[in-house]
Amino acid sequence: MAEGSIWTTATVERARKILRKHESLATALREISTALGRAVSSDSLYSAFKRFGHPSPQSHLLAPSDPIKEQTKRDEDARKNRQIQNLVQEVKQLRARLAFVESIKEQADPPRIIPREKTGLREMTAVVLASDWHIEETIDPASVSYRNSYNLDISSERVDRFFQAISWNVEHQRASDRISIRDMVLWLGGDLITGYIHEELVESNSLSPTEAILWLLPRLEGGIRSVVDRLDLEQLVIPCSYGNHGRTTQKTRISTGYANSYEWLMYNVLADRLRDDKRVRFEITPSAHQYVKVYDQLIHFHHGDDVKYVGGIGGISVPLLKAVAAWDLVNRADIHCMGHWHMLRDFGRAVVNGSLIGYGPFSQKIRAEFEVPQQAMFYVDSKRGKTMLTHLWVGDSDESKRAA
Repeated sequence: MAEGSIWTTATVERARKILRKHESLATALREISTALGRAVSSDSLYSAFKRFGHPSPQSHLLAPSDPIKEQTKRDEDARKNRQIQNLVQEVKQLRARLAFVESIKEQADPPRIIPREKTGLREMTAVVLASDWHIEETIDPASVSYRNSYNLDISSERVDRFFQAISWNVEHQRASDRISIRDMVLWLGGDLITGYIHEELVESNSLSPTEAILWLLPRLEGGIRSVVDRLDLEQLVIPCSYGNHGRTTQKTRISTGYANSYEWLMYNVLADRLRDDKRVRFEITPSAHQYVKVYDQLIHFHHGDDVKYVGGIGGISVPLLKAVAAWDLVNRADIHCMGHWHMLRDFGRAVVNGSLIGYGPFSQKIRAEFEVPQQAMFYVDSKRGKTMLTHLWVGDSDESKRAA
């Protein structure tokens, strides 16, 4: 059979489709030969195309790729993708800000501590931050170079040390005959439990979320009662922020975060248990943001997961101060308190709390500096504002020595 006899309208059309996939006639001919089951030469192909009234096979080939043009296209695609991602992030931020604005509108006037000292003593209110306890989580010492260890027994000891440290610190300040401390603000700032937000936590946690709440409730109630009674406080205000770990859902909720939080439920049960003690006032709202007025200072509390930090020069300070500026546009506060990042930092108008669990895999993930288990406490002077921030160390002395 002559080579030309393989060419029909159908085979020529098939050859045209194959040519459009290639930049080189030689590579196209190999595929055409395979497709037609016969060796096809360039002369035969040219003749066939001429006979059926088509332009030359060469004109059907892909234009040779231009490396510069290809790179330019890739750069342009990357630029467009970055723009899209920036717009998506901007929409998320606007939604979060809108939810923040709406939640603030719904809140009544915040609890207020007013100056009452008439004797000329320096009047102060203690502000204590309690967040990021993760009581049911387990830390294997080997996973953090033996710098920390955590389990239910250790978390129980640290909770006890925390409440003892509060009383000791206030008693130490009261030892001065020039200071009066009548009131306290105790912030319950979320992530007191770890929950099941990651699959691995189902395997590694010592308790389920509901069991963790039942374990923690009596310890919080006992600690609060002991502080109020031992210090004979006239007023204890407890603002409550839910964290991102204690949620019942796989993904975080914005407007309904409180309704899907084990911790928010726990706060309400705790408030009911302490309802007969008129010295204690809880501030539990549907919002992720709480406010308390101490003298002339408005203090803002938020768990801190809205602050986005992925490492870098300056640490958490840059994203935090940007968040503070955004929050202040809605409701300007004199002091902002948050947790979440497991690193105790004092930025003047903003305080980031440490953690009870201490250094762990989360700290390694965000490349945080090693930090012993600790919580923050400071005072608000009725005339001078925020003062005397101190660290409440809740670990044992061996942990402090290893950190040195």
